[in-house]
Amino acid sequence: AVNKPNEAAFGGMGKAAVGAAAGLGAIAIAGNEVKKSVGQTIDLAKATRQLQRATGLASEDASQLAAVLKVRGVGTDKLGRSFTTLARQIEAAKTGTGAAAENFRKLGVSQDAIRKGNVRDILVQVADGYKRLGDGTTKAAAAQQLFGRNSRDLLPLLEGGSQKLREQLALAPQLSDAQVKQSLAMVNAQRQVDLALLNVRTTLGTTLMPVLADGANKLAKFVTELKTGKGEGGEF
Repeated sequence: AVNKPNEAAFGGMGKAAVGAAAGLGAIAIAGNEVKKSVGQTIDLAKATRQLQRATGLASEDASQLAAVLKVRGVGTDKLGRSFTTLARQIEAAKTGTGAAAENFRKLGVSQDAIRKGNVRDILVQVADGYKRLGDGTTKAAAAQQLFGRNSRDLLPLLEGGSQKLREQLALAPQLSDAQVKQSLAMVNAQRQVDLALLNVRTTLGTTLMPVLADGANKLAKFVTELKTGKGEGGEF
């Protein structure tokens, strides 16, 4: 029978093991969260920069808009294409004439906002315009003209009106220009590491392949000789 001191010792070891396992689990979870946080920040920085190229928005505004759209499932590529189309429509409407200007007027977007080209202000007015239009083909057609073929992905963000849009943007994270640059610099650094590792692996692979091929050929020959009873394998 196990005496009481031994029972206490085993019990203490069990508790220590459970505590260690819990600690390791917490470390693993924390490590995963850190990795996820860095990855999401980098993704947001990429989307922010792409949105800036299309619209000229400041980093803070672009990152908030990109964040709101990303949680709605609008990927970076779709985001870039949609707002590139919007930027072209804004530019075309600056004359105050033509289909683009008429579409903005239908939505209640002021010509002053179009001339200034502030995409955030224009989106706020577009959101109110979509809300007034209600459901139907008119709204869908207006959205497609402004944002192109991905307009259906953006409509849920805008059709609640400017107040809902502002509320969502207020909840979104902001990235400064310095933070965007820092995140993208990390991406470039990781690419350099990946290239260096690829170089090492390629060198290792090209060095080992002839040796492995020679070994495989010798093994195949030995097995054949073993079966036929000829050569060195046959004498085995």
